[in-house]
Parts: sequence; structure tokens; C-alpha cells
Amino acid sequence: MYVAVKGGERAIERSWDVLAKKRRGDLAVPELSVEQIREQLRLSVARVMTERLSLRRRTRRDRNQAGC
Repeated sequence: MYVAVKGGERAIERSWDVLAKKRRGDLAVPELSVEQIREQLRLSVARVMTERLSLRRRTRRDRNQAGC
């Protein structure tokens, strides 16, 4: 259900600003460069895929132990 709230539009815009600041993190830390991302992306994807596989195996093992 949509309920109109006074100042709602402005609050939404401010929330985007807050989210952008949180996403950026500590300003004392330099931003990532495209080159850094390019070099590390393959390793990051491999890690995520490995963790997903590990989770799937643990879930399957736990189901088998529970008799599901």
C-alpha cells in the first residue's frame, strides 16, 4: 500500500546520498581503480563460486543426516 508522506520525495533523495556515502566507505582509503578490479575480479569470482559449492555440499550433507 502506498501512503503519501509529507517530505517523502526529499527523504528518498537524502537516503540515496546516505547510501552513496556508505557504499564509498572511508574517504581516507583510496578508491579502487578499474585496473585493480580487472586484475582481481577473476580471483573474486573463483572464491564466490568455491564458497557456493561448499555451502551446497554442507546443505546436502545436513539434509542427509536429518533424513530429509
